[in-house]
Amino acid sequence: MERSLVIVSDADLYYFPAFAGDRVFITQLFSGRPGRLFNALRKLCPPLARFRYGPWKNQLDGYDRIVVMDVAALMDASLFSFLRSGSASADIFIYSWNMDLSDGQIKILKEKAERYSCGLYSYDEGFCARHGFTFNTIMFDAGLRCPPVPLECDAVYLGLSKDRLDVVERAARVLTQAGLQLDFTVVGPGAADGMEPYIKQSINYVPYQEYLLRIYRSRAIVDIAQHGQLGYSMRVMESIFYDKKLITTNPHVVDAPFFKYGNVLVLDERTSLIEVKEFMARPTAPYGDEIRRYYSVEAWADRFI
Repeated sequence: MERSLVIVSDADLYYFPAFAGDRVFITQLFSGRPGRLFNALRKLCPPLARFRYGPWKNQLDGYDRIVVMDVAALMDASLFSFLRSGSASADIFIYSWNMDLSDGQIKILKEKAERYSCGLYSYDEGFCARHGFTFNTIMFDAGLRCPPVPLECDAVYLGLSKDRLDVVERAARVLTQAGLQLDFTVVGPGAADGMEPYIKQSINYVPYQEYLLRIYRSRAIVDIAQHGQLGYSMRVMESIFYDKKLITTNPHVVDAPFFKYGNVLVLDERTSLIEVKEFMARPTAPYGDEIRRYYSVEAWADRFI
């Protein structure tokens, strides 16, 4: 049974803190949060970074596969030389689930992949076609389920103020006109300027565990895709693993294996209020274990070849 190590920039994000796999292990690149002085020193001398690596640095021989997430890969100039010297037999991969990488960052990832013989993967097929990456899906913790809590709203959305605010507002307007009770929050400065009154603003980062409580209490999750995005976001995974309806602006979900369950509404300028009402009136069809296994962290790790 192959064992995989997944190195992330922050192990407190998403479902990472609660993940407990028996053959896939998610770990943070650095032990704790390096201060400004240490960051300045490692820029002058990159190999210093290994002194702040987490306990994983002494366990590399125990893994058949090492997957480095894109942000972690860009944080440390000496990481891949350390991985290659510490685990000559493990296959090493770089995985990107970020559509906002600059050309310079993409170039850095490609150079690392070529120099250290790493596979380059992305969750978005369009990104793969443009930049020469290989496709692998996004993933989620298959052990998570929605606890029995009372429903308090119809649709929940959480996003950054820099992301597609006009689309967010249009979606909120249509859903409100269809009679849905919304829990929409935009995070970041200046987001409330001229915004619809039914969209809340949070200056500060909203912890993922707090966001999960909102998901549990909502009938549907709203997903606002980036322009040209083909890959499925974390919102899509949450809808599958928590058995929630999904309202998304990503038209490519119609090609997904989970679309047949009837729990997804693609929202665009042609969507009518009647369509929204009929969609919300239908009962949610529980997703089967087969779909959850396909998008599980374990199955995702096995697709790196």
